[in-house]
Amino acid sequence: MLIAILLSIVAIYPNFTSEGVAIRTVAKNSPADFAGMISPKPTATPMSREKIIELNNIPIKNSLDYYSVLEKMRQINQYKSRPTRTATS
Repeated sequence: MLIAILLSIVAIYPNFTSEGVAIRTVAKNSPADFAGMISPKPTATPMSREKIIELNNIPIKNSLDYYSVLEKMRQINQYKSRPTRTATS
């Protein structure tokens, strides 16, 4: 009986150490679309979808990590895109 329960758990959730966030859709004309990624079918199970496991060499374990890293990247890009001021005499 115990073996049947363990096998059932593994069948339902085969990857206990799953990390990353599953990709639900790929926006048209996005960098992912241009790279050839295809949106998963709506009936696809989360375990069968592509996952993001790293952004800029920063590990992504869950959606909180994902959004935190995205926010840091946006702040860096905003800082880089500010016009530089030159000294005038």
